[in-house]
Amino acid sequence: MPQEFTLTTVTNVTDGNILTFTTVPVDLQLGARVSGPGIPLSTYVAAFTLTTVTVSNIVSVGPGTTLTFTYNSGSVLRVSSDYKIKVPDGGVIRLDTGTNVGQVFVTGSLNVQGTTTTVNTENLDIEDNIILLNKGETGYGVSPQGISGIEVDRGTNEKGNAQFLWDESIEWYNPWTDSLEDGAWVFRTKAENEINGIRTNSIDTDGNSLALINKGTGIITVRGTTNYERQVLNYDNALIVVNDDTIPNIKAVVDKINYTIINDPGDKIKRDNTQVIVYDTNITRRINLITSLSSTQIRLDHFLIRNDELNVKVGSYVTIVGSGITNLDGTWQVQIAATDGQFFEILVTGPVVASGVPNNSTEILVNNANSNAKVEIDGTLVTEFQQNQVDIFSVRISDSTIQSAISDTDLILTSPGSGSVQVQDTLKIMYTGFNGSGIPAVDINCTKIYADPEGPGGTGIYYVHPKYLFDKEDFRRDELISKKKAIAFAILM
Repeated sequence: MPQEFTLTTVTNVTDGNILTFTTVPVDLQLGARVSGPGIPLSTYVAAFTLTTVTVSNIVSVGPGTTLTFTYNSGSVLRVSSDYKIKVPDGGVIRLDTGTNVGQVFVTGSLNVQGTTTTVNTENLDIEDNIILLNKGETGYGVSPQGISGIEVDRGTNEKGNAQFLWDESIEWYNPWTDSLEDGAWVFRTKAENEINGIRTNSIDTDGNSLALINKGTGIITVRGTTNYERQVLNYDNALIVVNDDTIPNIKAVVDKINYTIINDPGDKIKRDNTQVIVYDTNITRRINLITSLSSTQIRLDHFLIRNDELNVKVGSYVTIVGSGITNLDGTWQVQIAATDGQFFEILVTGPVVASGVPNNSTEILVNNANSNAKVEIDGTLVTEFQQNQVDIFSVRISDSTIQSAISDTDLILTSPGSGSVQVQDTLKIMYTGFNGSGIPAVDINCTKIYADPEGPGGTGIYYVHPKYLFDKEDFRRDELISKKKAIAFAILM
């Protein structure tokens, strides 16, 4: 609706455009039409102060001239020292810079009090470091819906727009405090509320633990990768680990276990202090790394097994074959080897250069040791198998020989109760001295039978025993008499 008022000039203006008045209303608007004596048509207010008005044309107006100012309710208003752009209720304000698309500058702060702000632009540049959403929240957390964030229009996609939201309803485990907390960031689609993927190459936890999944029955998977296990293990070299800090998938774990069971099943079957221990003088697979501490001092690392379990000790010799390291192959003496250590050092003629080289030797043998398998029951060695003999408790069986494993110890054959020891074939008793033992000495509580060259008794079978129980001083040693000589002796006597 048009608005108008009149003002009376107080000074003379000849061929000028600045009119002076006693007082200029504060609600005068820029662009208001000016009419009256000496005022050309289409003259409007270009600027004004509290006492002057600058018009758009050159005018000639004397003092005491009454001028009329007319403007619409949608014009620019000046309120006190400020300006207001006002349109009728429901109207539209358009800052139109023309078809060449100029620029609009707002040098002060821009405060938008409407409910929706729409920016139709291809690029939006903001200098502020932090964008504040949900400003003015007075409750505990985001209310009332409990979510706040950014939404991306995805057009006609059936899952709806993409959202990056802070959701107060999400409960998660904090490994820093070992407690449950509320509120977390979530990437999801609007229509389906499906969680979306995130592409990144690093997660920084500020040096603390990283909790994954936290609830439910979910799993961690590398599905979609190509042969992930081959990035973890070297399938062309005994499935050795490619990088110690790589997390394996389950296929890599299964393949590694199967390979180890088939090719290197380990040295022990153990439950508490009962175990079967297998040892081989070929320790090639046990050596992991080879390092030259100097040109002649070489260190061989063997993880998860001790030197004494490899029969390696100071002074023993080790033979290396096919190492692929210049001047390392040969037989060398062990210089350093702690009993419970997981490495030993050898002295070579050198020079050898190796800096943590993985062991690829054909053979590494411990000399002057025997491959064996031992059985321990409740911490006591009961059986030891070697290539040419087996010891069961204190009995040694070697080929067809059964003997005591401990020198100067009796070998006892017994049958409990009323049973007997039977010899169901020829009993062969070797002469004394056959094995360097000499004539047996008398012993208490027993009679010893042995063989020697034939004497007067004509049998070569002798005995020795005490005459009285527990008396080794008074004993009898004699030859059993043959039947023929027994008859002769009977006749003579």
